[in-house]
Amino acid sequence: QKQSAKRIYNLMESQFRNYFKKAFNQSGDTGENLLKLLELRLDNIIYRLGLVSSRRLARQAVGHGLLFVNDKKLNIRPYIFRINDGISVNPKYKDSKIFTDLSKKLAKANLPQWLAVNPDKLSGTLISIPAKEELNPIFDVKMIVEFYSR
Repeated sequence: QKQSAKRIYNLMESQFRNYFKKAFNQSGDTGENLLKLLELRLDNIIYRLGLVSSRRLARQAVGHGLLFVNDKKLNIRPYIFRINDGISVNPKYKDSKIFTDLSKKLAKANLPQWLAVNPDKLSGTLISIPAKEELNPIFDVKMIVEFYSR
């Protein structure tokens, strides 16, 4: 389960272990905290908003500086989003091949309730921290917590 989660979020073992330690040190359910930390990463938010088609492409877009966070260029993939943080496409790259017909795709996108998107401006915002019910992982978080807790 841990390997599956690492593969989904494109993380190395040490990065994943550090996220678990952060989740463990927070109050509340460790599994839920871990999921929230993983979902609120910059590269995952880009993917969830529909600005790119995969998490790997989101990772590359962040690394190349194709996106702005709160109107500033940010190329730190593990940046954790906060409520009301906004993300937008760098105006220099709006005509790039990766973003062609993006406004049409964003208008039709089925977004999680904790995200909002503006298709005209090619931007999005984190409205709230996702609730446990809104996170539907395809891996078993309890098994990951049990593995690291031993």
